[in-house]
Amino acid sequence: MAAIVLDGITKQFPDGTTAVRSLDLSIADGELMVLVGPSGCGKTTALRLVAGLEEVTAGTIFIGDRPVNDVEPRDRDIAMVFQSYALYPHLTVRQNMAFSLKYRRGSGKDEIGRRVAEAARILELEPLLERKPRQLSGGQRQRVAMGRAIVRQPQAFLMDEPLSNLDAKLRVQMRAEIARLQRSLGVTTIYVTHDQTEAMTLGSRVAVIRHGELQQVAPPQELYLRPANLFVASFIGSPAMNLIEASVERGDGGPQVCFGPHRLAIGEKPVREHPALERYLGRKVVLGIRPEHLEDASLARDAAAGSVIGVTVELREELGSEVDLHCAVGVAPLHPAGLGSEVDADRDAGGLGALSARVLAGTEGAGALAGTEGAGGTEGAAVSGPAQVAGPPGAAPLTAPAGPVPSALAATIVARMDPRTTLQVGEQAQVQVDLAALHFFDPETGTSLRG
Repeated sequence: MAAIVLDGITKQFPDGTTAVRSLDLSIADGELMVLVGPSGCGKTTALRLVAGLEEVTAGTIFIGDRPVNDVEPRDRDIAMVFQSYALYPHLTVRQNMAFSLKYRRGSGKDEIGRRVAEAARILELEPLLERKPRQLSGGQRQRVAMGRAIVRQPQAFLMDEPLSNLDAKLRVQMRAEIARLQRSLGVTTIYVTHDQTEAMTLGSRVAVIRHGELQQVAPPQELYLRPANLFVASFIGSPAMNLIEASVERGDGGPQVCFGPHRLAIGEKPVREHPALERYLGRKVVLGIRPEHLEDASLARDAAAGSVIGVTVELREELGSEVDLHCAVGVAPLHPAGLGSEVDADRDAGGLGALSARVLAGTEGAGALAGTEGAGGTEGAAVSGPAQVAGPPGAAPLTAPAGPVPSALAATIVARMDPRTTLQVGEQAQVQVDLAALHFFDPETGTSLRG
């Protein structure tokens, strides 16, 4: 086994595209590191650089104590598991697993048989060894692909979205199997995925990548509780964190965060955890509230002062163990500099925020505004002044309309509530906010105000 170090890795393609930029990352011996990010962010390219399938433009890759920039892929002593199973259809499970060892020096027939038998036992493939791939289910084929990697006994596993072709139930099952397998083998593993649920449940640590640059690397719970910037805050968590442009003001009982007609007290914990917040009194910030930190005030006990806001329910989603309510808050949608278009697409595709995002970005015709004032049954609350909104690439920022924001154009927040809530679409709702769980970010740089 071996540690893997990426020291200032950059990959630029001949057309000038920079897929990975100055990536510094250390994976400890025996660690499972997950690279996560939206499609096209450079995570698979980073994996291919470690494997030797792409040449490094700048920087150095170490596997163990050895720099491997100029080492051929077959000599790096790594094993890859891909999204496609890449099994030989004319060979049995046993032959597929043994194939890579047949042409490896020092691997006799008895040694190959022993390794295949051990891998089959670990992966519960023993009854399937004489079957052909066409006789296997998707999950079984993926286990065979993993078995083929295990028999090599490499210094590291590199896994590139290995569960993407499986259905939801199989993904959950295989996720647990991969985690169990990696713990029992103790092999250094780099796992690439765009699915943040996979990342959070599998990784010892998770590296979040955007546009080829490392945004944050930390254990899963730290990413959730202490995101370094707006991108990480938006990407980690499902549903995504609600982000609202707000201002920090002094109140009678302490600092308050204000947006539209709403005022929330800032609890002692957020003040303590965001030491930079003091410098933002009277200034704009981006307020972050996770959906699970919003509750139907009628069901809450002992609501703290300054913890309740009034919203309009736009959509109700029944999920069995919980209910997601999409609510208009009467302020213009947020397009901060630190939030990438790929996250906007993930959050807004086909959703209530899609129309407002397109209109304010100038990509929807003026006719889209016609007749929107009554949509949803109410008119939004007043906004203190015009908001600057990102326009098309290369264009100057657009100004969102001042004054009342029609509900069809207003930002929506998602509240994940107890299924006992009776709130329905079109109703005015009182929502309690967990004041101890507020997040604050700089609207210009997107960085967290945790200091």
